[in-house]
Amino acid sequence: MPKAAAGTPKAIANKAKSKGLQRLRWYCQMCEKQCRDENGFKCHTMSESHLRQMRVYAENPTQVMEKFSSEFEENYLETLSRLHGTKRVPANQVYQELICNKTHIHMNATKWDALTTFIKYLGKKGLCLVDETEKGWFVQWIDREYLKRREEIEKARKEEVEEEVRLQRLMAARAAAAAAATGGERKAEEEEEGKRELRRGEEEGRIVIGAGRLGGGGEGGGRGGGGIKRPRPVAATGNVFGGQEEEEEGWRMSMKKKMVVGGNGVGEGGGGKKSELEKLMEQDTARKAAEAAARKKREEVEEEMGDGGMEEGRTENWLMEGIVVKIVNKKIGGGKYYKQKGRVEKLLEGGFVGEICLTGEEGGREGGRGGGGVRLRIDQEELETVIPAVGGRVLILNGKGKGREGEMVGLDVENYACAVRVRGEREMVLKGVQYEDVCKVDRDWLRGGGGR
Repeated sequence: MPKAAAGTPKAIANKAKSKGLQRLRWYCQMCEKQCRDENGFKCHTMSESHLRQMRVYAENPTQVMEKFSSEFEENYLETLSRLHGTKRVPANQVYQELICNKTHIHMNATKWDALTTFIKYLGKKGLCLVDETEKGWFVQWIDREYLKRREEIEKARKEEVEEEVRLQRLMAARAAAAAAATGGERKAEEEEEGKRELRRGEEEGRIVIGAGRLGGGGEGGGRGGGGIKRPRPVAATGNVFGGQEEEEEGWRMSMKKKMVVGGNGVGEGGGGKKSELEKLMEQDTARKAAEAAARKKREEVEEEMGDGGMEEGRTENWLMEGIVVKIVNKKIGGGKYYKQKGRVEKLLEGGFVGEICLTGEEGGREGGRGGGGVRLRIDQEELETVIPAVGGRVLILNGKGKGREGEMVGLDVENYACAVRVRGEREMVLKGVQYEDVCKVDRDWLRGGGGR
């Protein structure tokens, strides 16, 4: 009987009958052809195309069956991972979702005679976690890529810790070596100074030390100068005491002259110049005062910042309630929630897992601010922080100022850092805060009592 022409009532009826799944017993996997009744299937088995495909199968049946089996296994695992992720679901439910595709590989064309045999094969090969209950067989997909990524992260963390310990030991050894070298040099200098002797030259006479008197009220209000005067050598035939009196008289006359003229001393007019020693002492005093003021200010800032002001206060978990994060794992929900933003409303497993309420297109239609949207429990490794524009409100997640709320005042795109203004008893700006240590915060949700 000839084929009905397109558009005729017969062709439309045949097309309507061919929609959906048909009888499995009338399906030919080798030709990928579905027949509607027994007579049509019989005619197909006697056709030339079917006989040609059967000759191909007869040449190497094992290879053809292995091909169909590998395709069926791949399609089953893909359906399980895309629709259910790593959740534990009934095996038959996944099979029913698989056969909804009209062009799927039928199980009667594979090397497994039943679904139970296939599930046992998946468990034995380590592709899935399988278990049998009163309700039947259950299957759970194992995400090998996620486990491998977690192992790489742990390995990198261990390497960082080992490198840090190695650097600390190296720095400690260098410091000890430097201290030992410095101590040896100081000891050598002390020994050398101890060996020195104080000797006076043959041509040097006695040293006379004279100190000036404080001036009286009428002639000058300043102080007289003091000095060290080395006397002239006295001849052997002269009077020793007479020479000394002459030197003292000459020194007194010179001091009076200086006071009147106003040289190194102080004249009648007012204050004189400061000596070099006094200038050095004033500079040293000013420097110590500046250092004390800076130290006091730094202590006040650290006291105001609290424990969050210390770099040692960093923790591995950075999730906090009220922050807005972004999903970066393409496999969550079969890629449906990739790059979607959500608000962290609850922390689980010690703060490493958060309950996320989506606020994007997928979750914002239903819940939005009310918190009734799609909710997911996701590990922090599958999330990343959201950086607002300049002027937006943020929450510091790690490092200096952890747990403090602030305002974004600047972005350093090249170094992946930003500047945050934090207000407390005094206002301060934290510069160089990395992107992973700061995140956008939903203030309206926190003010509404969502963070309690």
